[in-house]
Amino acid sequence: MDSEPQSLQPASLGASDCALFEKYSKTPPWKDVPPEDQNLFKDLRSRLLALADWAAIRYPGSTQMRSFASHPSPNGRVAPDYWCCIYPRSVPNKSFGLQVALILSSRGVELCFCLGAGTSQTQAQERVRRNEDALQALRARLQRLPVDRVRLIDGDLRGDWAYRRRWRQPAGTSDFRTLSEWLQFACSNEGSGASVSMNFDAQQVGRIGSEFPERLLRAATVFRTIIDFAYSDAERNEEDAMDKEEAFQIAARAVEKLVKEQGIDATFPLDAIWAHADKEVPSVQRPAQARRLVNRGYLELTGAIAKASSAKRAGSPTREYRPGPRFRASRPPAPSAAVADLVEQLADGLDSRGLIVTVPELANFYLALKASPLVFLVGVAGTGKSLLPRVFAELTGALFRRVGVKPQWADDSDLFGYTPSLSRDTFVPGEFTKALLEAKGDGSKLSIVLLDETNLAPVEHYFSEFLSVTETQRRVGGTLITDSFALDLPKPPEGSTDPFAQFRGLQLPPNVRVVGTANMDETTRPFSPKVLDRAFSIELRDIDLESFPSQSASDFRPEQFAALAARILEPTNPLTEAEVYEAFPSLSQCVGQLLEEMRNILNGGRISFAYRTRKAVLLYLWNWKNDGLETVLSLDKAFDYCVLQKVLPKITGSGDDLATALGQLEDWLRQTHDRTDADCPRGPFTESAEKVAEMRGRLASEGATTYWAF
Repeated sequence: MDSEPQSLQPASLGASDCALFEKYSKTPPWKDVPPEDQNLFKDLRSRLLALADWAAIRYPGSTQMRSFASHPSPNGRVAPDYWCCIYPRSVPNKSFGLQVALILSSRGVELCFCLGAGTSQTQAQERVRRNEDALQALRARLQRLPVDRVRLIDGDLRGDWAYRRRWRQPAGTSDFRTLSEWLQFACSNEGSGASVSMNFDAQQVGRIGSEFPERLLRAATVFRTIIDFAYSDAERNEEDAMDKEEAFQIAARAVEKLVKEQGIDATFPLDAIWAHADKEVPSVQRPAQARRLVNRGYLELTGAIAKASSAKRAGSPTREYRPGPRFRASRPPAPSAAVADLVEQLADGLDSRGLIVTVPELANFYLALKASPLVFLVGVAGTGKSLLPRVFAELTGALFRRVGVKPQWADDSDLFGYTPSLSRDTFVPGEFTKALLEAKGDGSKLSIVLLDETNLAPVEHYFSEFLSVTETQRRVGGTLITDSFALDLPKPPEGSTDPFAQFRGLQLPPNVRVVGTANMDETTRPFSPKVLDRAFSIELRDIDLESFPSQSASDFRPEQFAALAARILEPTNPLTEAEVYEAFPSLSQCVGQLLEEMRNILNGGRISFAYRTRKAVLLYLWNWKNDGLETVLSLDKAFDYCVLQKVLPKITGSGDDLATALGQLEDWLRQTHDRTDADCPRGPFTESAEKVAEMRGRLASEGATTYWAF
């Protein structure tokens, strides 16, 4: 479909459609079906074709798709099911290519990504040869599909999908464990008809019948990496002909031209920049430029949604960008600008390990580790929450230990250790205590402790001792110390060596950073105000399914990035607001004014925050300024992150007062604030504003709201 008819509307399905097939389950001759039921079958076939048309037009990949719906009376009899599909235009026969299909029967609906049946009724030898050649070429192409791409798709498929040898199997059956195993079978001579399927019974069809156009399109979107890899030959040839760096340079010049015309306060979708390009960039190259432009400071995500402007995707929702810190830096980088270079290089290292993180996101994580001993990474499953700290530690040469939280934890004994009631002279150390001893034994190295699935149990119950001890951190004679952990140790033996001496007086080593991961859903527990007040809570919500790891084979070594770990542990990093104020008084005053304005707004909704929040924000911004990160993270964006991570998570509640306060806060965040000092954030703080808008929507629809959506 080359253009979209104005009148085209998605088709709806219902339980009555399934009942129609149940009525004719013995597939009688078509001529024996009453005319009124024949019309019902024909109407259903028309709706399926319209549904496929709708999805084919909106397919977001680079491959041109066409639509198909099965005949209402094949072989002169009522069919046991009807089906529709979308498939690549370049395929000579749909049965010899990849399809995204919907099959409707008396049992319900089967959505599937599948390989065609590999057979047709044609007897023409030339057509038979073309069809078989197309199928063999497809199988050869699928065998070269990069493993990293397969794993990414596998991670996006939830448990409702089943990997099968053949479509039309009963719900609940699955023949393979992973997409990789399924692809191996699909590429074999027996693989025709292999499918990745999701089933809906007749009752579900009745409830969600209007959603099937979107669900078919969503399935096509999930598998488009495979489809486009297999069929976009012409565009792949163009991509191969254009060097990736050349494509980036064209994109960078286009952004510079756009900014020159529209100014540094402009906002726009990514596809708007291509109208300013001085040379055509292949469409398959374009999505990858977004991350490169962000990583090199040309673009910055606003957090808002814009409408695409290109002819192909005009009006479709897409992510909004603005000019990046490269256009906003008001002075040359600080002498420590090498830190910014290291952050950029480390982002490439993470990319080579299959982890998609933009440079601003990585800079934010790095700054949070510098400003606080406790950082939470929150997000839906599959966003890389556990992988980020693990690979960060690997590439910076830091120590790493994972501690998995259990739902039954009600106190700190499992984490820190305990003395058994029946063996009072024994101490069983917890995994966290072991990690502290390991860090203490190698104090020159950063030590990252991953507290996985943090909120399966109440954090303030099992981690209260850590939260309290972190508050006692202080500098004595140039050395950072804390109060000791109150461990449940046996009494020291009299007249003999104490076997537990290493645990007595154990403090929080200054080289320890705890990174907790959390899912926010009905199976977990929300963080308490005490916990949120003592941590940076980073929500990994910037998911870009159009962006892929580079699969670079570059050899990144820990010694390259050891300086980043060393800067996190620098003993002269400030601990107090007074130290920040002494170094940067104008920045401190400005931040205090901005936070006070937000606090006054939120007071109207009975939400507040205090000095600990201001201290955390100032420590974060001191490190941003001291490390010269202006070229990778603008001051406005840095403050925006602070609001997202230290102020907004405290918001929860209901009522008209809160609704009014959130409306005022959103307006305030979207403003450009008139500040004369160059060291002062001015706004707008768009990501925070978008988050507040989301919270307002939840309050209006559900009667209550919280920062976390679950």
